[in-house]
Amino acid sequence: MNTDASVSGIRADETHGIALSRTHRLLAHSEGRPWKNVYASLASERSWSGTLPPAPHHCVVYCLNQAAHVQREIDGWVSTTSKLLPRRLGIIPGKVGSHWDVRGNPDILLLYLRSSMVEELVADSYGEVAADVSIIPRTAFVDPTLEQLALTVLDGLSGRRHVADAIIDAMANAMAARLVSDHMQIGTSSAEARFPQTGTRMQRLLSHIDAAPDDELTLPQLAREANLSPDHLIRAFKRELGVTPHQYIMQRRIDRARKLLASTNMPLAELAQAAGFSDQSHLTTAFRKAVGVSPARYRRHEE
Repeated sequence: MNTDASVSGIRADETHGIALSRTHRLLAHSEGRPWKNVYASLASERSWSGTLPPAPHHCVVYCLNQAAHVQREIDGWVSTTSKLLPRRLGIIPGKVGSHWDVRGNPDILLLYLRSSMVEELVADSYGEVAADVSIIPRTAFVDPTLEQLALTVLDGLSGRRHVADAIIDAMANAMAARLVSDHMQIGTSSAEARFPQTGTRMQRLLSHIDAAPDDELTLPQLAREANLSPDHLIRAFKRELGVTPHQYIMQRRIDRARKLLASTNMPLAELAQAAGFSDQSHLTTAFRKAVGVSPARYRRHEE
């Protein structure tokens, strides 16, 4: 892990510069602090739009308060439109360009994680296929673990409580590990790895489903992304995957829930939200139908 004392901290000019824009009101940033692996900024944003050139480091976005409507286009990905609510996160991968249209006045925490730190974790975790692994861009998603790590860095940035510099870098390491474990794809599209037989348009749509906030995943929205009518989209899913769009989305949510049940001690109410279900009851009903046991029993079996 890249924590050598000779490594200088991430500078503001190595970020997208969003928080430093004259459009926004900068509340705090970490330049000059002895943090090696993360640059943090907190700003009250106003509505803005523009193209961002690639930044060398990966960015985690956290919305503190106020909602914003976000339309984003990231190079190589389907464009998305979403509502960024308080306590939701986003991911802007490093080394790719993007275009944004943001409407609202949210307070936004931006955390830039040193790319070499993430790359070392990817190499350790994925071995021979590490070169084909990349971070999935996300907007307005829920991840309670990532949220708590971000809030600890915010405490150190704002001075609300004393947080040692070594702890801040440990939080950055943990955030990088979270990205690698839960927000990565293999190949140019995760759909290509899972469904090499499907067409390019369908693969892009499946990648969009993987990256999109769960509240975006309605049949009309997916049909618009695919430039198909809802009826044609359902037929395309059944023809190429053997399931309806709703069934596919539920499969992905169940897969996510199984992973979280096996790898975390997250309370079921939080886990349900993180996996994309409306509440714990929805998770329990869907999980029992798909897996044959309740989430609680599945977790006990996996322990």
